[in-house]
Amino acid sequence: MGDSFIAACVSVRELNPGSEPIPKDAPWTGAGKSKYSEVENKMSSRLSKVLSFLLGVQMFMFGFLKFFQPFHGWFEIQIQQSHLPHEAILAGKLTEMLTGVLFLLPWLRRSLTARCKDQILLIACSILFTQMVVAIYVHLQPGVPASVLPLGIKTPVIPCVVLLLGLLTAFDIWKRLRAEKA
Repeated sequence: MGDSFIAACVSVRELNPGSEPIPKDAPWTGAGKSKYSEVENKMSSRLSKVLSFLLGVQMFMFGFLKFFQPFHGWFEIQIQQSHLPHEAILAGKLTEMLTGVLFLLPWLRRSLTARCKDQILLIACSILFTQMVVAIYVHLQPGVPASVLPLGIKTPVIPCVVLLLGLLTAFDIWKRLRAEKA
């Protein structure tokens, strides 16, 4: 069966000797980028842009407002009642503002390369992750009254939502960086 089967097979080149060779990067070979992956990459880029802008404005405002009453007093009570060091008051305000600036930096500095923007956003996401874990810890402390927490909610809803948005942003950027390496 082997010899007769091979003899019966005819290549396309034998049928039409004047035809052009099939390009190695033809869409059906899987070598080039498909339109689907380009659309997915654009959607992914839009998602991380929108999330980075929202998180940037939100985190900067959270940090900035904590310098003024009544937020200043509420934040001091939160830190004191959760038994964190006194230095955490200023550090918390400044790092929230820094995180907001890092999320907004790709929007403010158009001259940055795409890779540099992604690295800055990943750094911002890692700082945000740490901040939200601390915020969840503060919310769960029994000594911290609900009256000094955002919206008066003892359950850490806001820190969990912000944490999830930060993780979604980081995953989106990480996925895009992995696709570029492949």
